Amino acid sequence: MNWTLSPRLRRYGPIALVCLLAAIAYLNALAGAFHFDDAHSIVENPWIRSFRYLPKWLADTGAFSVLPQNQDWR
Repeated sequence: MNWTLSPRLRRYGPIALVCLLAAIAYLNALAGAFHFDDAHSIVENPWIRSFRYLPKWLADTGAFSVLPQNQDWR
């Protein structure tokens, strides 16, 4: 039997392994609740519902949050 690895597997295997390990490490975060600024930045923010507002995300700080005191660049 010849146990040599194909060039594709040697090249992309480590990358796939790192991606798989990262996905496994962060898998439990998907069931977590929102915290801190997530309510006003994500849950209540109407500007993140569609990609058609992408120019607004990049040009207007008002698209970041529904709270005026938190409408700034990050």
